[in-house]
Amino acid sequence: MREKVVKVISDTPFFASGVCHSLKKTYSFISLVNYNLHSPGLNQILEETKDENSIIVYHCSQKEGLSGLRLILKECAGVPIVAFCCIFTSDIIKLALKRRSVAVLRETANEDEFKIAFKKAVGGKTYLSKAIGTEILESLKKKETFGLTSREIEIINMMASGLKTSAVAAALGISRNTVRNHMANLYAKLCVEDRTSAVLRAMELGIVKHPQKNPSEPD
Repeated sequence: MREKVVKVISDTPFFASGVCHSLKKTYSFISLVNYNLHSPGLNQILEETKDENSIIVYHCSQKEGLSGLRLILKECAGVPIVAFCCIFTSDIIKLALKRRSVAVLRETANEDEFKIAFKKAVGGKTYLSKAIGTEILESLKKKETFGLTSREIEIINMMASGLKTSAVAAALGISRNTVRNHMANLYAKLCVEDRTSAVLRAMELGIVKHPQKNPSEPD
């Protein structure tokens, strides 16, 4: 198995050097200081990172750099991405929430938060900085249901209230197997693996509207 390569794309050489130092015991690195989307540099790195052995750390200290991040989030769907942003925009957060293996941080995030976010992204999870403005999340919540159907939203809210699979099925007039199929789809869309994590994720995204009441395991 080939060694994973972290590709640091930054408009600040000092930042790229700091990332390399933070993770140098585990990974090899390629640094690129280039935000011109029409240059061979970024196009080449996009082609080279569409495989399971690449990890991208993207840093932009200027708003113009967000255009490169948008492209990478769209084109490198299977690659873990850790993004440091000078500002948060709703479209960047929306793109991040539509995929797995991504972390979005403020440009000034410290090394401890970076390591936590990096680990989650590499592990196939989604990490959003607490610094992301609530107004952006609220705006997204109003416009998007994050890919969930109305029935899936109904079920996740019932799960959050502590209802077991059989109780959810009875309340909706469907079979337990149908409920389990909806739950499997929920887990995939929310990038989680169990009921409790699904409820917590749905609460974070504003899909669950009431406090969690220790969701029961499937019966």
